[in-house]
Order: sequence, then structure tokens, then C-alpha cells
Amino acid sequence: MAHHHSMEFIQSSNRSLRHNRALRHTRVVEFKTNLQKSIRRLRKSKKLTQKQLGHIVGVDQATISNFECGKTVMTVDLAFELTLVFGVDFSIENNLSAVESSDDKCTSHG
Repeated sequence: MAHHHSMEFIQSSNRSLRHNRALRHTRVVEFKTNLQKSIRRLRKSKKLTQKQLGHIVGVDQATISNFECGKTVMTVDLAFELTLVFGVDFSIENNLSAVESSDDKCTSHG
């Protein structure tokens, strides 16, 4: 029975999002921010520099830096490729606990 109630909550939340553009916008911004932080955290956990990760996915170091800092938005193709590289579903990753504040600092090097 608890599963039934949780499904009702999800459906109710989806209806709210469907009709609330401002709320959807807020959720999109949160997702992008968390995606940027996740990429940085995952890259560092794999002991990869920005240049190394860029080489793996076919972009330069500056592009990775710009993604991590939110200066540019990555394509869906590249986001999915990073999912494959790291073996992580970022939609799930973004629902996990907040990334440590030490990972928030943007620099132009790896």
C-alpha cells in the first residue's frame, strides 16, 4: 500500500511541474548545477585531469573546464557520453547528497 501512495505523490508532483514553468526552470538550473559538480567530482575520483577527460570524449581541456564551471552547457550527446565514460546515470547522481563545497571552486586547470 505504501508503494501506491508514493506513486500518487510522484504523479501529483509531475502534474505540478507540468503546469509550473517557473518551478521547472528552477529544477533545470539545479540539474545543470549538480551535473557540473558531478562531472568534476567523478573526474577527480577517477584521477583524471580536465585535459585527459577532454581527450577521452573528444574535446579540449578548456571545454571541460567551461562545463564544470557552468560557463557553457554541454550537448545531450556529450552528457550521455560522460554517462557512459563514468558509468553513472546523472539523473540519479543528481538526487544524491550535495557535493562538498571544496568541489565548487572553478579553475582553468585540471
